[in-house]
Amino acid sequence: MEIRKLLPEEIDDHIKLSLYAFQAELSAEDMERQRQLSEPEQVLVAVEQGTIRSKLHVIPLEIYLQGRRFLMGGVAGVATWPEERRKGHVSVLLKHALAEMRSNGQTLSMLAPFHIGFYRKFGWELCVDLIKFTISKEKLPRRSESPGMIERVEPKNAEVYPILQELYEVYASDFNSSLVRTPKWWENSVFRRKSGSAMLYRSSAGTPEGYALYKVKDGVLTVKELVYLNEEAREGLWSFFSNHDSMIEKAEFESYSGDPLPYLLPDPRIEQSVHPYFMARIVDAQAFVSQYPFLPGQRDSWRIRIEDPNALWNEGEWELTVDEQGKGSLELAAAGSRDMLSASIGTWTALLTGYSKAATLTQTRQLQGPEQSAIKLAERIAARTPNLMDYF
Repeated sequence: MEIRKLLPEEIDDHIKLSLYAFQAELSAEDMERQRQLSEPEQVLVAVEQGTIRSKLHVIPLEIYLQGRRFLMGGVAGVATWPEERRKGHVSVLLKHALAEMRSNGQTLSMLAPFHIGFYRKFGWELCVDLIKFTISKEKLPRRSESPGMIERVEPKNAEVYPILQELYEVYASDFNSSLVRTPKWWENSVFRRKSGSAMLYRSSAGTPEGYALYKVKDGVLTVKELVYLNEEAREGLWSFFSNHDSMIEKAEFESYSGDPLPYLLPDPRIEQSVHPYFMARIVDAQAFVSQYPFLPGQRDSWRIRIEDPNALWNEGEWELTVDEQGKGSLELAAAGSRDMLSASIGTWTALLTGYSKAATLTQTRQLQGPEQSAIKLAERIAARTPNLMDYF
């Protein structure tokens, strides 16, 4: 089996595999558009006898983590012809992809799992949940008189798009695991997946402070994206949604787990469902720790063990040191210490991306070792909520 990059002349073959695997169809126009958007250098293929058996994409992206940008490899489009499944093709592709991401400086990887247990075997772990609110029109937020104003906008307008981008960056950078969006991403992903109407909230001084991407169809108001920089903007946009009460029966809104919306409703007994959404894994632990902003405090160190059989450069015992400014370093240590914190690469990822707390991980024995050491480490990790408003 040969693992290599997709060749330009194989683009149609890889599109056909995707369409079959994900049970999709494309019109002739969409097929041509897909050809134009295809980037063979991002696609790894497993080839036997000159035929593509399996493939996956590694999309070069960035995410916000603890207020900083991290290079991230987004794994997507993993597909295998049914007759070629269970032959280990995807396993080899994933390991090859990890090595490639490491060489590209992508210290993290994320993906949307078709099966969580499958990707856990390769070191990915849950990093963000999605919560869906369904609110009957009688339970929509109370309308309030906002000092600012609502402005209907065309999001692709050359004057409007930079405003949305700036608002998004300020909002998203306060969360963990939010995507850093490029103009290309806005055009090819956000505006296509979240097509519909757009509203901008401006303060009384005319300053943009929030926006919403939404649609109204068949009596349902679907909020596709809601961004606000302060409570005034949030109230203003929800008051606007509530003004649709004569047109709709309910509103649907997907947000992050922990969104305070129910608490702010006059009657919070609404439908809520939480879904595990994306998974992440640290690709290069040593490089990741050197970039990770721990909280300032007394200089301290921990002996840790990382279990990562799929990326052996992470495997082993390490000395984790965090200095007074919160700068971390990870150096290989001699094996044999009993007084250490030990976990899989997935568990370390869940801890450092803010998805799970050290207390929970030690209680469930996913993080093993001295409890006091875990507590001291947790004190150096800032609490930020995971939130991903994109899909790939």
